[in-house]
Amino acid sequence: MAQDSLITSSQKVAIVTGASGGIGAAVVEACRGLGYGVTATGRSIPSSDDRKVLALAGDVTAPGTAARLVEATTRRFGRVDTLVNCAGIFVSKPFTEYTDEDLASVVGVNVRGFFDVSRSAIGAMLARDGWGMW
Repeated sequence: MAQDSLITSSQKVAIVTGASGGIGAAVVEACRGLGYGVTATGRSIPSSDDRKVLALAGDVTAPGTAARLVEATTRRFGRVDTLVNCAGIFVSKPFTEYTDEDLASVVGVNVRGFFDVSRSAIGAMLARDGWGMW
């Protein structure tokens, strides 16, 4: 259980990447509507007045970001139940005009970020007794 008892044992906790706008922000809102505690992350995420939303600025391509998200989530809420990877980028130009930097950005966010956050979150879920029990 979380130290400050923000979440009951029957409530769920989610991490949402790409939560500073668009689909990610809508997922945070939907999760809160369902009673979830949420760690919301994005490169430029605003702070939240909702005590059950932990808003953490972070770039999923940066080493250590995933571990920091999971650690902060378990410290605040006591566990991780759900991960929603919404962080993603699309380079809006013809493929033949992609630069090496464009490719590095797309792979960094859409593949590496997804991998790192998923690996850390799933590790935390598997380490918990009763994981997968709803």
